[in-house]
Amino acid sequence: MELEAAFLLAAAIAAGAINAIAGGGGLLVFPALILSGIAPISANATSAAGIWVGMLASSFAYRLELRSVSRRLWPVTVASLAGGALGAWLLLNFSDEGFAVVVPYLVAIGTLLFAFSPDIARLSKRSRGNTAKLPMLNQPLLLLGQSLVALYGGFFGGGAGILMLTLLRLTNSGPLQTLQAVKVWMALCINAAALSYFVFVGVIDWPYAGLVAMGTSIGGYSSAYFAKSVPAVLLRRFVVVTGTILSIYFFVETLG
Repeated sequence: MELEAAFLLAAAIAAGAINAIAGGGGLLVFPALILSGIAPISANATSAAGIWVGMLASSFAYRLELRSVSRRLWPVTVASLAGGALGAWLLLNFSDEGFAVVVPYLVAIGTLLFAFSPDIARLSKRSRGNTAKLPMLNQPLLLLGQSLVALYGGFFGGGAGILMLTLLRLTNSGPLQTLQAVKVWMALCINAAALSYFVFVGVIDWPYAGLVAMGTSIGGYSSAYFAKSVPAVLLRRFVVVTGTILSIYFFVETLG
């Protein structure tokens, strides 16, 4: 048990630092929970619970940007809450055995989204320029897209942040920092809705969730050191390589 806890804490610390610098830390925590012996559905819910602490800190850091668009947030807030709750409901209608079959594909999809996120960002940047204009958050295309991303986010979530920022940049021309703040808010809402359902049903392993929360907090706090000593591109490559190895491992476990 001590070895599993130490392994999970180390993965969570790495995830916290990577989330703060390059994103994608959840792709480390979820597999680490499964490898620690937690059932797949509980591992997904526990990972979301632990990482949510870091999301709260991020939303506080963007409080000024969020204040500037506070009256415009309600449409994407509703879409995020509804989609996140529905995604969590769909997840809990799977058996652990059924979800285990899907896990390799989810990890692979999340890894691919993360690997190609710079190209996705460049594409969306060409589509809309950055201006001082505040984003319009009630567009039908944005709300439809966000509802679908939130559904995926409540169900699993790996790479959901990349999809949300891309949606915002494709449909808006506001400052990137403001769009990033809106993305953090939408992610917070998705996970709040999903976590509420997970807590109600009782699928979260709270001791492990506490370890993940502690680890991601330590990692996030230490990210200033990592940012100075380790280039973000190396961290991105580490996440992609790790995600690829884990995808192959889970495919072998499932198909074997």
